[in-house]
Amino acid sequence: MAHARAPGISIWLPWMLLAAAVAVGLALLDRDGTQPAAPISQPAATPTPTLRTPTNAAHLQPRLQIDSRAGVVNVNGQLGDPDRARLATALARTFKTNGVEGDIAADPGIEPAAWLDEVILLLPDFKAKAIKLAIDGNAARVDLARVPERDRAVLSKKIHGLFTDIEIRGLDD
Repeated sequence: MAHARAPGISIWLPWMLLAAAVAVGLALLDRDGTQPAAPISQPAATPTPTLRTPTNAAHLQPRLQIDSRAGVVNVNGQLGDPDRARLATALARTFKTNGVEGDIAADPGIEPAAWLDEVILLLPDFKAKAIKLAIDGNAARVDLARVPERDRAVLSKKIHGLFTDIEIRGLDD
């Protein structure tokens, strides 16, 4: 008669090893590699909110760069979501889909661009002439070097008339 084998450690050993391997794997997944995982009994540290300070406030200002050449405009910058959508609509209406290059990042923490209406009013001039415009916060830099000389004075006067609330550099007065 064959002797029946009593369940012992040999039956439970593979399951115990598997459970240990899973526990080690989960512990490794819990770590980000910079410090040991916090014990479960300690509460997690609450992150402190980032305050707007003068050093990072500049990053929350709207920025826009427009460079037009031969009916194609290259745009770059960072605007709030509503301003970005308004500008994208105006650019598509003025330059059509294949006439716009570049990208404008959207960030909900950026202040509204007080000068956006003026930029939108100026877009037809960007289509007709080769203009460079860079606005950062409340300062603008305009380059009309590629605009025919006969058109510079009129365009400079128009830009000065539109952008009354920001500092403008680079225009002929």
